[in-house]
Amino acid sequence: MIREFSQHPIFTHNTQEAMRLFLAQTPDIVMVQATNSSALEFCEWIRIRSNTPILVITNRQSPLTEEDCLKSGANDYILQPFSKSIVISRMAQQLSRSKTSNKKDKLEQQIRFGNLELDLLSYRFFIGGNEIGLSTSEFHLLELFMKAPIRVFNRVQMLEIIGVPQGPGTDHIINSHISRLRLKIRKSGGPDIFLPVRGIGFRFANSEEDEEKV
Repeated sequence: MIREFSQHPIFTHNTQEAMRLFLAQTPDIVMVQATNSSALEFCEWIRIRSNTPILVITNRQSPLTEEDCLKSGANDYILQPFSKSIVISRMAQQLSRSKTSNKKDKLEQQIRFGNLELDLLSYRFFIGGNEIGLSTSEFHLLELFMKAPIRVFNRVQMLEIIGVPQGPGTDHIINSHISRLRLKIRKSGGPDIFLPVRGIGFRFANSEEDEEKV
């Protein structure tokens, strides 16, 4: 992962560590050595959260095809062996396209739902124009729901968005995050927006009838 094109890259061979670094470092571009399906899963994980360019590197012996990589969210695909100049050129192309795309999408980086506003560029959350402090996990959970307010999300999807692997006690983690978010929003003048869906997970309570059920 590369935070800035002029700086040294950050390397890791561990997927969980790569996820942690991605959330902490906000890289400008990600290079993935694709040798198995976990590389594709990492690309998909990134694409859920970000438009950061992904450059996949693989070889002729790999079972993964160019189509597999692009479908998983990669922006470009390089087959080994390759020259250093080719990699630098491809990276520069993707960074240039990303900057152009970011300028076009800047106005679309504010998500609104009633009096709630989420700014994806500055990672800030507002209720009625007043800023409310959120943890990183709370921000990403709220982003997940505000981008698709009519969709039901299960607990596995919610764990993925906050970077927590499924296991014993993870139901409690989700319940705690939702409870804290609900309390923060209500105390700050926002609606009670999370509606539990029995046996599945949660969705936004997006009508007066729904809010009465919460």
